[in-house]
Amino acid sequence: MMTRSGTALQIAGDRGSVLVEVLAAMVLLTVLIVPLATGMTSAANGAGRVRDQAGGLADGTAESATVAGWDWGLSVSSLQWESGPAARIKVDKPGGAETIVGLWLDGWFRGESTPGVDGVLEVPVTIWSGLAGCEVTVRVREPESDWGPPWRSMVPAEDYEPDPTRVAGQDPVAGDGAMTGTETVVHVPGLANPIVQVSDTGFVFEVDPLGLLFYLLPPSAGVCCVGLVDVAQSWRTEEGRALDLYF
Repeated sequence: MMTRSGTALQIAGDRGSVLVEVLAAMVLLTVLIVPLATGMTSAANGAGRVRDQAGGLADGTAESATVAGWDWGLSVSSLQWESGPAARIKVDKPGGAETIVGLWLDGWFRGESTPGVDGVLEVPVTIWSGLAGCEVTVRVREPESDWGPPWRSMVPAEDYEPDPTRVAGQDPVAGDGAMTGTETVVHVPGLANPIVQVSDTGFVFEVDPLGLLFYLLPPSAGVCCVGLVDVAQSWRTEEGRALDLYF
């Protein structure tokens, strides 16, 4: 028969065991929750910093010296060849400003024209007769201003037909940013990994660590084509020729 004092000792012992289990559970819970809470706080702070940086990115970029150096003249948006061949040149035309488009063939100046109000210049078949394989350079300017960055393209053959299913070529691989001064440097107007490809897989085509510059080193003489999303530029490569290509 258990006495009253024995019953009291048993109850106290049970209570002590429960207290130990509760304390152990609290310690285990603390071990699990504290790192989780710390990680969530760090993630929230990081997200706040990213939002702050993103909010000031447009203003900071617009006011930077880099953009001032990039915006050194009117530019060509695209040059598309049509059957014949004929060329359709679209320029970045500011509203109400007169624009002059200049054409060079294999480095020789061939004249200038004024695009329509929509910023499009149609160059007919007669202009390109007998010029297949020549390298065309197109530049744009306003009256009394300097020429903007060049746009390059090769004149196709007279039986040229547009191919909407043109197969894309080689994608750039990661590079270390080291250049020798003999590369063609491709400048793109974006900071978000644009889709840039080169037609010939024999070229060494790299992108710098920041993803801002694409550059390639041609293995030999020939014709190279570089595409950015839905537009492309092409030119004749040769030993010792280094170009800056602007999109």
